[in-house]
Amino acid sequence: MNREVIQVLEANERGRPYRAAFYSLLALGGLILEIDPTRQLGQAGTIRWVWSGFMVVGTVLSLIGVIRDHWRLEWYGLPLQLSALSGLIFVLIAGGGSTGRWAFACFLGAPVAVIVHRFVALYRLWNASKKMADKDRGAASI
Repeated sequence: MNREVIQVLEANERGRPYRAAFYSLLALGGLILEIDPTRQLGQAGTIRWVWSGFMVVGTVLSLIGVIRDHWRLEWYGLPLQLSALSGLIFVLIAGGGSTGRWAFACFLGAPVAVIVHRFVALYRLWNASKKMADKDRGAASI
């Protein structure tokens, strides 16, 4: 097996419990967004449903992927999570200049960085596995 693939797989295995907790907390946050807090941001109900829907669906996909060790499910959920968090950060910053909004936007920036890091790691895994499959196909055709 390719050394790069082994390194990515080992790192993937070590972080599974932490990612499961991370996705569970994000899903809970998405459910809470359904209920109340975005009213304080002055957002219409439709936007709240879209944000929280993206967050809940994305995190549940990723959580199932982590639990079942199917990285593609985790991969499919990440763009939904990024969209939900980025939209909320934009509204927080564009909605006013209070320090509380800026602080909350900065706090939401941390999970965005973690999700982007995970997206890159999964891309590396996909790319390495694709190279191995291409190599195996080339060896099999000889």
